[in-house]
Amino acid sequence: MYDETHLCEVAAKRKGREQKPCTLKAGFINRISARQVVLRTEDVGGVSPLVAIMTPETARELGEALIQAANRFCPQP
Repeated sequence: MYDETHLCEVAAKRKGREQKPCTLKAGFINRISARQVVLRTEDVGGVSPLVAIMTPETARELGEALIQAANRFCPQP
């Protein structure tokens, strides 16, 4: 068993024709033996499937790429 801590929750939509609303959660797993960053989605009904488990380094790369993509459409002043 492990303890999972969520640091961020944002509203999103599932990919597909219906594009149902969901919550995207980012956080980490508290384990002495491993440093893991997690990304999961939560449906309206409360189902919360795991999307990805990443190393801190991979999560940092993903975060930087998301910022670059957002800046393309909404540049920072």
